[in-house]
Formats: sequence, C-alpha cells, structure tokens
Amino acid sequence: MVAPDKIETALENLRKLFNEHSDVIEDTISIRFTRIDNGDAILRLDARVCSTDYQEFLAVTEVLNFGIIEAVESVGARFTALGPKIKFDKKMNAATSGSVS
Repeated sequence: MVAPDKIETALENLRKLFNEHSDVIEDTISIRFTRIDNGDAILRLDARVCSTDYQEFLAVTEVLNFGIIEAVESVGARFTALGPKIKFDKKMNAATSGSVS
C-alpha cells in the first residue's frame, strides 16, 4: 500500500483539481479516504457538474478523469480493479470452469 503521506498528497491534488474546475459545483465536492480493503486505499470522489448539456458534461468528466489519473500516478500509486474477479481452480479445466470470488 502507498505511504500515508502520499495518500494525503493525492487527496490534496484531487481536491485542488475539483475545486479549481469552473464547471464543478463547489459545495458538492467530497473527496475522502474512506477505508482500506485488502491492502488497497479506497478513495471516494463525489461532485456535481454544472451543465444540462450531455456533451459538455462528458467533456468536463473527461478532463476530471485524466486529472484523477495524474493525481494518483504522481504519488506513485496505481489503480486496482475492484469487484468480482474470476479465479480458476488449478484442478479444473481453466477453459470451462471457474469460480468468482
């Protein structure tokens, strides 16, 4: 897991990114380190975009998503896949059998 000071720096960078974007509604921004799950730091990012135009909304979220990637990678962290993963039992035929964990 990434060191606590690096997580704090990533959170600061994410908050700055969202607060400085003119199309993000400031009082809807919530960026928190919510928990640790299997050694992964789980961050929750919530914010509303001030737009009724869907293409404009997508453009804003694209900018924010690239900024999120940069903020995370700049501290030496990386994204992990959450959710179900398929694991194959070594005794079974991997092409036909598996379990979800």
